[in-house]
Amino acid sequence: MKVMARLIERHPGLAGLAASNAISNGTTFAILLLMSAFLAPDQYGSLTIAVSVLMQLSFLLEMGTGVALVRFYNSDQHFGEAYVQAVFVARLLMAGSMALLALPCIYLVEAGYALGIGSDLALLALTSALIMSWWNYLRSLNQARQNFSGYAYSLVGLAVVRWIGVGLVFAMHGNDIMVAQVITILYLAAPLCIILFAGIAGAQQRQMAFWRMDKDLWKRMGRVLEYGRWIFASSLLFPLSLNVPLWWLGMSSNLTAAGSLGIGMYFANAMAPVREAIKVYMLPKVAGFSSAIEADSYVRSILGRLHYALPIALLLSLAAVGLQYLLNGSRYEDAYGVIVIMIATQVITMFTTLIGSVLHYFGQPQFDVLVNVARVLLSVILSAVLVPHYGAVAAALIGTLTTLAGEMLLCARVRFIIRRELAGKSS
Repeated sequence: MKVMARLIERHPGLAGLAASNAISNGTTFAILLLMSAFLAPDQYGSLTIAVSVLMQLSFLLEMGTGVALVRFYNSDQHFGEAYVQAVFVARLLMAGSMALLALPCIYLVEAGYALGIGSDLALLALTSALIMSWWNYLRSLNQARQNFSGYAYSLVGLAVVRWIGVGLVFAMHGNDIMVAQVITILYLAAPLCIILFAGIAGAQQRQMAFWRMDKDLWKRMGRVLEYGRWIFASSLLFPLSLNVPLWWLGMSSNLTAAGSLGIGMYFANAMAPVREAIKVYMLPKVAGFSSAIEADSYVRSILGRLHYALPIALLLSLAAVGLQYLLNGSRYEDAYGVIVIMIATQVITMFTTLIGSVLHYFGQPQFDVLVNVARVLLSVILSAVLVPHYGAVAAALIGTLTTLAGEMLLCARVRFIIRRELAGKSS
């Protein structure tokens, strides 16, 4: 708590970000966990797989332009708004290319059956992914401009709309909740309402002469997409390494185990508000570092706080296990071990991902891609061998192993680059 208090004292904007992220992520966590009590375990497994599919597709549709926008906006501030225009036009072109997804949609339907979620949920996941990709753009825009109040208000607004939607479903259908209704409320209707309310296109026109095309638009768009391809690959591959064990459970027709893994994932993500707030706040500042000395000081300060991870993980695991027992008892027996494993992983990565973000200052996101390729390959091999025999606990351990191994490689790479830069300056 003292560490967080010092961070907020140095960076006042963190308080609002942490609070809004807590409200938004807390809402998602509470609703999804609540659904575990109303849905049958195999239905909850279908929900978990469908949510993972739509989030994976949203990363695919975003094409890495969000982080690229943050980097170029803050590292080339004289032309920051020109990069906003370039990213917006690029996103419009990508949205227009959705027509080309007609053929892949056929295979998505078939994949839906293979994963155990069916064609209707697969197509709903694709539609929701499109909406979520634009929701992520709205967040990236506020982050790049360091408009943290706008970022916070959009998160709170999303939480409010989601609760209203859930309330309406319960009022209309009682306890007879369907998986498709949950996905529609959380990942389609609610974010769409916020996007429309924010008026992305209108915001562009008010803050810059959007109709007046920047003469270097295509050049800037090329820079964004060139850099964004590495972010795109990383943002696609990293969650894929975590989703592979889950999808393997679906392909093994073990939807109950998938539900147990989902509960562990949602408990672990419940602590994401603090991690996300710090990451959102620090990424523009890391991208704008002035020297390797500043980057070195930043990394050392994080490493000096890493010992807080163990007590934090223990306290959160005890609280989560107790809450799960009160809510579901023994309905999801494997969930208890999964919760402890995944919360410990989440706590550690809360620190290590901040170190890995320094790669964006040095302009080397490609190393992150290589690490994530290795993560996916390792995840596929271990899932094929272990998941069919040992279920949810094995899937959780695979996610932990691939995540922490990758984080260690990223941190080692950052330290190597910093030492090389400092040695070059001293000579």
